[in-house]
Amino acid sequence: DAVMLYEIAIAKSENKLPLQLEKAKLVSSLKGNDSGVDLLLDLAQENPKEALVYKSLSEHLAEAGDQEKALQAASHALKINNNSLSRKDLLDLKYQFGKLSVEQGQLDQAIKVLEEVILKSPGNVDAYLDISKAYNLRRDHQKALAFVQQAIEIAPLNPLAYKEAGLLYKEGKDYVSAESMLRKAAELNPRDLEGQRLLAAVVALNLIHNPQ
Repeated sequence: DAVMLYEIAIAKSENKLPLQLEKAKLVSSLKGNDSGVDLLLDLAQENPKEALVYKSLSEHLAEAGDQEKALQAASHALKINNNSLSRKDLLDLKYQFGKLSVEQGQLDQAIKVLEEVILKSPGNVDAYLDISKAYNLRRDHQKALAFVQQAIEIAPLNPLAYKEAGLLYKEGKDYVSAESMLRKAAELNPRDLEGQRLLAAVVALNLIHNPQ
């Protein structure tokens, strides 16, 4: 099978690590993230100074739902990176670290690293949305909204950006703007049932607070 083919290729290769990482991805897709995580933990023991292994481990742990350990793995990858990661891999790792930091409530840390990601990769829409979440959790509604608006400017066809904007306007009790943003999100992604429910709720709020 495909896993066996990877094992044969790994045995013959002088540079085994890239193939071992690809094998871990394949095992995750076939047998679940836990199996992939087990392989990567073994790889981390064999390659304790390879940032790419810990980057992949962080991604697999996050997909498996263990955000705390995923953040630890991403943090370790950043610490041991000695210019071994490509520019793209390093930016991806920093974004992962920032996103996980938001999810774990480490907001100052998240904002610092996500600002760096945005500076070096201004087209990363997800980074704008995640830093917006961080500012919103810090009760800085205006900055949160500013970053979502930037995300919309960069990716005007991204339904998630409009949905996040709608939620922020709803929190700020600007139901007219919230309805407008959520309608756009629903138009771009009509299969998002949660978005449809949010829109219906905001339409009702708008009718109550802004009767025609």
